[in-house]
Amino acid sequence: MLRTITDDNWNLIGNPYPSALGVNEFLTFPSNNTIVGGIRIWTHGQLPTNAVDPFYQDFITNYYPSDYITINLTGATSGPGDYKIGSGQGFMVLMNPGTPGSSSVTFNNSMRSASFANNQFYRNSTIENNADTIEQNRIWLDLVGSTGAVNRMLVGYVTNATQDEDALYDSFTDYKPSQNFYSLIGNDPMSIQGRALPFNVNDRVNLGVTIPQEGTYNIAISALDGLFETTNQNIYIEDLENNIIHNLKDSPYTFSASEGNITDRFV
Repeated sequence: MLRTITDDNWNLIGNPYPSALGVNEFLTFPSNNTIVGGIRIWTHGQLPTNAVDPFYQDFITNYYPSDYITINLTGATSGPGDYKIGSGQGFMVLMNPGTPGSSSVTFNNSMRSASFANNQFYRNSTIENNADTIEQNRIWLDLVGSTGAVNRMLVGYVTNATQDEDALYDSFTDYKPSQNFYSLIGNDPMSIQGRALPFNVNDRVNLGVTIPQEGTYNIAISALDGLFETTNQNIYIEDLENNIIHNLKDSPYTFSASEGNITDRFV
C-alpha cells in the first residue's frame, strides 16, 4: 500500500497527570489547533491473530486496526459515552499534514477537573453513558463480515459541526485495513463525520466499504442517541447498485460484494 500524506504525521503522546483530562478541553485548547481528527486510543480489545503480513510474509502476528477508538467533538467510534483521558493513558494524535514544520502539544491544569472520573484506562474497559452537554444526534453503524469481523463508523449532527471537513468534528481513516467502513466527505474517507444542525430529514451521506473477500456482509445500527433515539425518525440506507432503499431501524441490511474499495454504492 502506498504511503499517504498523513503517514508521517502521527504522534504517540499521553496524559502526564495523576488525574483525568477532558477530551474536549484538550482538543479545543488554542495551541493544540494543529491536531486533526481528535485522539485515537488503543483498546486492546482483541488478541492478535496468527496471520502473516500479506506483503512481506514475515510478521508472526497482526493486530486489528479496529481496536483503536477515535474520539473527537462529534463523539467516539465505540459508541455513546462521556469520555475522559485517564491518568497515564497513551493516545495517538494526527498533526495537520500541511507545510513542513514543528509544533508542540500543550497539557495544563485547565484540562483537569475534580469532577472527572479517572477510572477509564483502555485495556478491556467499558464506558458508562452520561448526558451530553451540547446537542448531539448520532448514528453508529457497523459493517459485519461473514467471519464476524466488525467495523464501526459514526455520523453525528452536532453543535458547531459543518458539512465540510472540520478538524475537531471529522476524523480521517484510510483504505489500508482489509475490511473498513466509513463515510465520505468528497473523496476523503471518515471514521467520524460531524454534520451541521439543524438536522435535515433529506440529508444524504455517502458511505464506503472496503471488502476483504467476496461474500455476504451486513450493515446494522449499533447505537443511536438524540433525535434518532427519542423520535420516530427513520434511518435509511440506499444501495444504488441494487436499487434498494432499506430502513435500518427495521433490520440490518444484507448485501453481497466482491473484494475491493466500494465508494459509489451506498448512501
